[in-house]
Amino acid sequence: MCKTTILLLTLLTLSLSPIWAIEQQSSFIGTPYAARDRISEPPPVKMSFHQASKEQQPAVIRNITVARDKGAVEVRIEGSQAPQFTATLRSDQKRIVIDLANTGMSHPRRVAVRRGDVQDVEGSLYLVNPLVTRVVVNLTRAHAYRLLTSGNTLTLRIEDAGPAE
Repeated sequence: MCKTTILLLTLLTLSLSPIWAIEQQSSFIGTPYAARDRISEPPPVKMSFHQASKEQQPAVIRNITVARDKGAVEVRIEGSQAPQFTATLRSDQKRIVIDLANTGMSHPRRVAVRRGDVQDVEGSLYLVNPLVTRVVVNLTRAHAYRLLTSGNTLTLRIEDAGPAE
């Protein structure tokens, strides 16, 4: 054999020996690299990227407005996403409480209404973990109400809350 062939064989042997040594030192002796990688893979996620980004990002209350409409008062809560909420009429019958799940608010807000039997509307962050924002409508007496959703807006309609304009 010529000197060039011997040199090439020596270099080839030396270049392959570190890979063989690393493979033999691992805790998975004799297991190919691809099989080792499969063992540590997390389970596949069964949701689209769009769904995952929506679940990770909490909604934010952008605005709370109050309007009158034919003897009723409407409280509109506008958010950055469709609202997830629960509403209750407190035992004293003078407060309607709306809890918005996975929703934040940059700062507390109070809207003085003083129209008919609606005194004011207050919104503030209620819980941090889990994230809940609470909106409270204070009334002078009990009233029937309806909750309507349209896109990213939740509307609380309080019937017979005052005289029609």
